[in-house]
Parts: sequence; C-alpha cells; structure tokens
Amino acid sequence: SASPITITQWNCRGLRSRSKRADLRLFLSTFQHLPAVVALQEPVKDAVLTNYTTFQQDPSSCLLVHRNYTANQVDLDMQLEYSYVMVTLLPLCKQDPPLHILNAYCNPNLPNVSFADLFSRALRVAGRDPLLIVGDFNAPARMWGYCREEKRGRKLAKLALTLGLTFHTDPVHPTRIGNSVTRDTCPDLTFTRQIQYADWVNTEETLGSDRSLLNTTISTHPFARPTTQARLPDFTKFRQNYNNATPIHEQGYQSWSQQLVPGLRSSEAQIQLSEAVSDVDNHLLHLWEARYCLVRRWRRQKHNSKLKARIAELTQRAAEYAAQLADSNWVARCNTAARQMSSRNTWRLFRALIDPTQTRTETQKHLQRAIHSFQGNTNQLAHKLRDQYLCTTQDSRGPAYSYAGSENVELDQPFQLHDLKAALAKMKRGTAPGRDKITVKLLPNIPDPAYLSLLNYINSIWLGQVPLPIEWKTALVTFIPKAGKAINTDNLRPISLTSCVGKLMETMARDRLSEFMESKHLLADTMFGFRSHRSAQDVLLQLNRAVLDPVECPHNDKVVLALDLKGAFDNVTHEIILTHLSQTNCGRNAFQYIRQFLTDRQS
Repeated sequence: SASPITITQWNCRGLRSRSKRADLRLFLSTFQHLPAVVALQEPVKDAVLTNYTTFQQDPSSCLLVHRNYTANQVDLDMQLEYSYVMVTLLPLCKQDPPLHILNAYCNPNLPNVSFADLFSRALRVAGRDPLLIVGDFNAPARMWGYCREEKRGRKLAKLALTLGLTFHTDPVHPTRIGNSVTRDTCPDLTFTRQIQYADWVNTEETLGSDRSLLNTTISTHPFARPTTQARLPDFTKFRQNYNNATPIHEQGYQSWSQQLVPGLRSSEAQIQLSEAVSDVDNHLLHLWEARYCLVRRWRRQKHNSKLKARIAELTQRAAEYAAQLADSNWVARCNTAARQMSSRNTWRLFRALIDPTQTRTETQKHLQRAIHSFQGNTNQLAHKLRDQYLCTTQDSRGPAYSYAGSENVELDQPFQLHDLKAALAKMKRGTAPGRDKITVKLLPNIPDPAYLSLLNYINSIWLGQVPLPIEWKTALVTFIPKAGKAINTDNLRPISLTSCVGKLMETMARDRLSEFMESKHLLADTMFGFRSHRSAQDVLLQLNRAVLDPVECPHNDKVVLALDLKGAFDNVTHEIILTHLSQTNCGRNAFQYIRQFLTDRQS
C-alpha cells in the first residue's frame, strides 16, 4: 500500500540557537505528516534536532532522519568545493527499492562550479532506485524564475535535462524572500528521478530566516512501521462470556486456544495510536500566524521599516516562547515518569538517556540494515538464516532416552492449583507470545473453570496420559544483532518465541526439580547461574575474597582463567542431558516430560 513520506528542506542560516531548534521542532509537529527527513543548508557544525539522527560531513549541509526511519549514509568519495551529504532510506520490505536523498549547498561566490560529477555519482549509486536531490544551489536560471541567467544556472538546467531529472520547484512561489533592493528568487531547488508521485509545497514560513521551509511529499511503499492500535481488554466481560466447559484434552489444545484468543478480542476496545508529537499551544500558533500575515504585508511594502522591525520582534518572541514551551514539555514528561516509576515507558526513557544506541528502536534499525546488506533475495536469506542459526537434524535416540533412575513418588505427584498460580506469578508480563497468541497477561485473567481445565490438562501431560501439544514445541524465531559486532547476517542472535502456556508448565516443572536438587545437594556449590537466591553479586564476592582481597595466603600469586564457550547450549546433545537427568533420580514423569520437550521440536 502507498505510504506518504515528507522531506523538508530549509536554509536555516544556522541552527546553533536552542530557541531556533525548539521553534523548528514545534513547527514541524504541526504538519499532517511529520517529516521523515529534514535537509538543512548552512546549519553550522554538529546540528541536532530532537527525535532526529544527524548525517553531516561539514557545517554547510546536513540531513536529519527521523528516528522511525532507518538510513545509511552514502560515501560518494568526492572532494568538491561545495558541500553535500547523501543518505539511503531503507524500506521495511527487502524486495522494495530504497530511497536515496542528496542534499547540497553551494556558496554563491564560488567560481566555475559544476554539479555534473556529483549528480552523475549519485545517479550511479541510486541505479534504478528512486532519487531525490534537494539543496541551495545559488544557480540563477530562467528555468526557475530568475530574470537573469548565470553560467552556473545555465549549466545546472542543462544537466537536469540531460540526466532526465524532474524539476519540482514552482517559480510562482519563490523560496527566498528578497529585501528592498532584491527580488524574491528560487535558489532552493528540488529534483527527482524514478519517482512517480511527488508533491512540492512552499510553506511560506521562514522561522526568522530569509528562506521558506519547503515540503516534498512522496507517495511510495512503507519505510516506517505504521502506528498500531492499542487494545484495552475488559477481563470482567471476558470471564463472563467464557463458556467452554469441554476439557482441553478432549477438544485438543489447538481448539481451546483458538476459542480463548477470539473471546478476548471480542471484549477489547481498540484505540488508534498516533505519532507522539510535542504540544503546541494556541499562543505559539498565534505568534506564527501574526508573523506570517506581517511578512505577506511586508512583501508588498518592502520599504516599510516599521513592518520589518515588527516582524523581527515577533520572530524573537516566537523563538523564545518555543524554547520555554519545549522546557515545560520536558518537565511535564519528567514529572510523569516520576509518578510512574514502574511503567515500562519510564524505564525505556532511562535506557535511552543512558545509551541511545542500545534502545529497541536502534536494535530494529540494525536488524533492518543487516537484512538489506544481504546480497540475495528473501528466499536465499531465509535459507541462509536457517542453515546458519537453526538445527535441522535430530539427535539419534539411544538408550539414554529411556529412564534409568530410581522411582520418585514425590516428584511424580500431580501438580496442585497453588503450584500453577505460583509459577504464573513468576512469569514476566511482557513476554512475547508464541504461535498460539496466548499472552502471560491473559493467563491470570481466565475464569476459575478454565484454570481447573488447564491444570487437569497439564497433569495429563505430566502423568503421560496425553502427548505434549505441538504448539508448545514450535518456536517462532526472530533475530537481534549482536552488540559490538559488524552489522550483517553473520552476527545475529536467534530468539525463539514459544507458547506462554508451555512456559507455564516449564516453570512448574523447573520449580519442582530445582527444589528437589537443592535439597539433595546435587548442584555444585560453585554453580551460581540458574539458581534461586544466587546472582552475579555472589560471583563478584567470591572473586573479591579469593583473588582481590584473600584471607588465606594473601601474598601468593593468583590466576583467573575466563573461558567463553562458543555455542555452549547449542552443542550439548539431548542424550547427555537425559543421561545426567536419569542419574538425579528425578522420577519417571519428569524425565518423560523433558524428553518430550526436547524431541521433535519445530521452528
């Protein structure tokens, strides 16, 4: 489906002022579509804008890409006398073409300037993909409304025709506001190539500069994930409407889960979310509107010095008020976080402030870059990921697959309702669901009859009366990039999303086995991982007592050997796991459950 992308270009005449940045950010938030890219000319060094990532090579030009979009900077490897920067926007789907954006600024005093090499190199990089070229070229030509034509403008106009570029700037709406001795002109130009639908608009808002903000909206395939719908479930209504009295083992787990999830959906209220934007109050809108009206009057009376002074005063007031409004918005955000310290959004904010490169959004961008860097189609990519990260073979089933330990009547007992609820209380509410779509948030809100039915079904599996459902042994595999490694498909970490109901039984079995093994002292005292009441702090304390500040033999030499086993969990065979499990005398039911859990898994 077509999705609009807006690119805003503006010669800001410097963006170092904090009030000017706030004024720009708040003005952009009034657009129907928040700009995906902001192309600035003369922004000075280290230009920044909230919620945008800066791509800049020198102080004369930069491209700001919104955080919802993934972009790669393109190195054209050219030493030119004027400024340029180029990025590539990556689409959501690998098979869709990317969008290349080139921003350039050329000082009007530079002699003998030619844009042929830059444009040709950009076209060579873009190939058959869409290309957008914007910038302040300062190249007078009659083609874009100048009364006089200079050599630079004549060469640029001829170059655009030769390369087949489409010109979008409308000379009827000049982009630069002149003064009492100069005309309104169009030094800011927009060209496209291989773009079918593009709409150019002059906002006629200058925000204190002599250049207007220009918007180019392109209708293309999606480049950013759309805003989703928030689902607000009514669990009371859900429990009242639940009428499935058939035991799960009779109707099958798949049938039960397929009735449970639609029942929840029917009780939900859906709210369409929108992009979070800064609050702009009526006073700031009034200041902008008043300045806009005065500018229009002044363009008809450019010798009116009083109007010009009033415009300058309004511009200063609007910028100062925008900075004040930005401060108040940030204070309100901090106050909200202080009142909601347990909120997920609060801790996302803290993590973003600590390390902006490790947020969930940045992780998704790195994954998108890795996918698009793969040389091949989607089928070849899927086969490569399968062969590299997934196990496609089954271990041979030898004698270890038969229980060889002693009977354990205590562990073989069926689970009780309090075991189920205790395990459910330990599960994280934000855990992603598996193929059955049942979430951890749903499980505590099912009615009591469903609790009893689920407990009976789990006990039937535990006692070996019914097999483990295939939904519990099927994983949805996703990938995240490894931190600190090159961004490509060779440095990904697979994440398996399995059924939350299956995880519930895993937690119940784990708690029972852990308690048994702790009571029998079957775990080594030096093992700290995966044990209750032990953590990394215990390891650090042991290192401190044994190595850094030892009590015994403090003057002897100490050696610390750190080993990192590659694929430690992946390379342990199921036969070894089951052999050691039998040696613990865990009981036949626990052994058979774990054996079922390990065999015939799918992804």
